[in-house]
Amino acid sequence: MVLGYPDSARLSDREALALAHGAGLPFTLAVAHVHAALVELLCGNAAETFRLADRGLAFTTKHAFSFWGSIATGFKGWALMRLGKLAPGYAEIRAGIALLDFDRGKLTKPLLLALLAEGGLRLGNLHEGLASVSEGLHLTQTTLDRLYEPELWRLKGELLLARSKDKRKTARSASRNPQAKEAKQCFQCSLKIARERGARSLELRAAMSLARLEQIEWKRGEAHDLLAKVYGWFTEGHNTLDLQDARTLLGR
Repeated sequence: MVLGYPDSARLSDREALALAHGAGLPFTLAVAHVHAALVELLCGNAAETFRLADRGLAFTTKHAFSFWGSIATGFKGWALMRLGKLAPGYAEIRAGIALLDFDRGKLTKPLLLALLAEGGLRLGNLHEGLASVSEGLHLTQTTLDRLYEPELWRLKGELLLARSKDKRKTARSASRNPQAKEAKQCFQCSLKIARERGARSLELRAAMSLARLEQIEWKRGEAHDLLAKVYGWFTEGHNTLDLQDARTLLGR
């Protein structure tokens, strides 16, 4: 999915779930549901993410698969936030991270911290959001888990922009405002890392953040053209949330 093939990822997950149900092994069922929930999360499908994560959580709770339970809890929290239950969803993500910390787990924690940072952005808990991003970025450098590093950089940029008191004034004078300038650098860093790793889906998000900043600056130039180029690469998944948002930004 991160590579930019959401339809193919969904098909693989359907096949994996069918095989898991056929085998009837609790651990296999738990992992298959959590992986499928991640794909739907990346596609922006909150309702299906909630269903799959909740089902996966049932297996992990019953059979004490605590590591996978922590991830399922975090995914369920993200889905709740996207479904309009911001505070309960935010609390659920924090609970998932707490469970992971209890097990001394570090892998997948940057992903959960990114979800928590997104929650901080939505709720206006910008200080905690930036702290989550900082911890997540530190872990990407001290563990092998770098899957969500581009998204952490992008979220840092969005949080910095949101922290600016006068958003319009900040955006219109981005070259002179240190916070807005730093946010733009974060977006560019996100774009660079995603591109180097072939993470097309995360590259698209970074390109959208740059394009939105450009729009607020009353411009339509380099970032718009960049977004159009990234969007044009995709051959499937045009019904996913990010591609729909990109299409709207491009005015198509």
